[in-house]
Amino acid sequence: MLCYRAVRRSALRAPLLLPSSSLPPSMAPPVVQSLCSITSKRRALLAYKPPAPQVVARVTERSRRRPARMSRLFVWLIAAAALLIGFFVLEPFFVAPSARSGPESLVGETAPIFPLRDDSGKAVSLEQYRGRVVLMNLWASWCPPCRAEMPDLQRLADRYAGNTIAIVGVNEGESRDRARTFATSLGIHFPIWIDDGERYGRIYAALGLPTTVILDRRGVVVRGFDGALTLVQMQGAVAAAVRTR
Repeated sequence: MLCYRAVRRSALRAPLLLPSSSLPPSMAPPVVQSLCSITSKRRALLAYKPPAPQVVARVTERSRRRPARMSRLFVWLIAAAALLIGFFVLEPFFVAPSARSGPESLVGETAPIFPLRDDSGKAVSLEQYRGRVVLMNLWASWCPPCRAEMPDLQRLADRYAGNTIAIVGVNEGESRDRARTFATSLGIHFPIWIDDGERYGRIYAALGLPTTVILDRRGVVVRGFDGALTLVQMQGAVAAAVRTR
């Protein structure tokens, strides 16, 4: 509107080229509208004030500090992760067995006895293995490490068949049919017990499956393992229990 009024004032001197004073701005000729647009842009350019040098300097300094701050944060995160990993790796070497978690926490104690049934429905209990070293393995069919470990457990059972060592697989939380089907598919012949209430898993504070517990001839827990074992590890664990009188 201001631009149009300024042009209108000049129009008094050139009435043939510009609209009469009675026309509204929206009906101004294209020439007048173009002049208004150019005048508005010129005013905007003249009104622009570049930022002060101090402001530019502050922005530049802030942008330089940000990468340095992020780098320091990244270093601290890496250091914290390294300390956490180191703690979990070295903790078993500095903590007494009685203070450990998982099945190792019961080392030196008599293993609890729960009446269970095997995969054929027969009543079973640890009482029947008193006088023998027992390797009790807690497992489930949905557990890939359990599946990988089962063949080595069967090899261990075959090696000590009829000897003073008993291998028992305790299925945690699954049905008898599912446990039997799983064991049959892998060619497992050692006893399979069904702990559908997962009582052994809770009492041994199993951090995951598989979990292996070694009992001596008196039924006392002498070793406990979280995770799958190799055949060599199994042999070493039961051999140490056999030597213990």
